[in-house]
Amino acid sequence: MIVVEEDTIDRAWMTALNLLLQGELAPGGKAPQVVVGFPAARSDYGVRGTVEDFLSESRIKKPRAGLLAVDTVANTLFPAAFYLPERAESPREHLYAMHEAKMRFHRRRPGREKETYFSRMTGTDGTGTLETNQLEQLVTRMRNELLSLRPKSSAYEIGIGEVVGHLRVHTPDRDRSVMGFPCLSHVSVTLVKGQVHLTAQYRNQHFIRKALGNYVGLARLCRFIAREVDAQAGEVLCVASHADAEL
Repeated sequence: MIVVEEDTIDRAWMTALNLLLQGELAPGGKAPQVVVGFPAARSDYGVRGTVEDFLSESRIKKPRAGLLAVDTVANTLFPAAFYLPERAESPREHLYAMHEAKMRFHRRRPGREKETYFSRMTGTDGTGTLETNQLEQLVTRMRNELLSLRPKSSAYEIGIGEVVGHLRVHTPDRDRSVMGFPCLSHVSVTLVKGQVHLTAQYRNQHFIRKALGNYVGLARLCRFIAREVDAQAGEVLCVASHADAEL
């Protein structure tokens, strides 16, 4: 097991990657049970800039390797450009509507996944047929709890009969590919002393191609929830059942 806790998103990724590369804990750059924690609201953009430069150069050298920019990966979890709390009259409605429109175009592009993690969590997959918006249900439930004298801290896990606080991504009757989408299984959210904390479970995580973008996207999702319920963004914990440094 590899356990990492750092004071920024990017340093957490770098520390975890270094441990995977050392070999003693992760022979061949692969390891089970990689647990990484970091504050949702703190970044080290120097680290991220270096990673972006590396990925950009690698995309030129290996155009078929499927390497994506950190922001591109992060947007599959939370499309930050569509969330305009300072400008949109109804920021959440605007966010969901813009993502639904974007996904209608996205689904027509060849050679791409037809869904994103955000579309799974919100029902905005571009088809107009999905009715359940888990993220909106979560925000609404948490806002209502915060109006009470003693808001519940962990009432956001799986509920019987409704989806609240637990954002399901993996769907057994649909996801039958052994290696494909989705690698993220679920996201749990906890409210403690006015802070929103988020835990994500991955069945597999590619550290060079995806992990930093995953962390950035999860942090954005945590900050979004915190802002919409008028709370503070706390910590993100990302658990990978298997991690690969892609040596």
